[in-house]
Amino acid sequence: MAAARFAALTDTQVVMACTVVLYLKYWVCLILGAMSKYPAGSRPPEDGPPGKQSFGLAADDDKVVKAAKVNEMRWNRIVGNDIENIPIGLIMSWACVVCRADPATTKAAVVVFTSARVFHSIFYAIALSRPRGFAYLVQTGCIMTLAWNGLTGAFAASSP
Repeated sequence: MAAARFAALTDTQVVMACTVVLYLKYWVCLILGAMSKYPAGSRPPEDGPPGKQSFGLAADDDKVVKAAKVNEMRWNRIVGNDIENIPIGLIMSWACVVCRADPATTKAAVVVFTSARVFHSIFYAIALSRPRGFAYLVQTGCIMTLAWNGLTGAFAASSP
């Protein structure tokens, strides 16, 4: 039943839904990353009580603060990785729609890409390196699939 409903969706509908999911995931990661800056003392001085915020420049040997700084770095890397990978995945996805690439391939690849990006962030947040690496490889494979699918659609559309 769910497979039939998914098959009935257009590639435009699926790509748009995945775009929204990825934006919401990115927004949640931004918020969690911003929240991690307070315990690490990495916010600008005007954002907190005197002496508590210093852009992270104050020397502090407190184990709690050091752990907070590690957590902040983790969230900075999660957001940075999203900035590096989500745009190209979405560009390829939307290009497939525009080029009238095979809709079934587009839908499958963008759903797997979106899932891989969500799992990549989860695995990064809970410090699981191998699953995170696997999620990265899966999302990269999806981008390659979308690229090939888009090229195929673009050149098939221009054939006489």
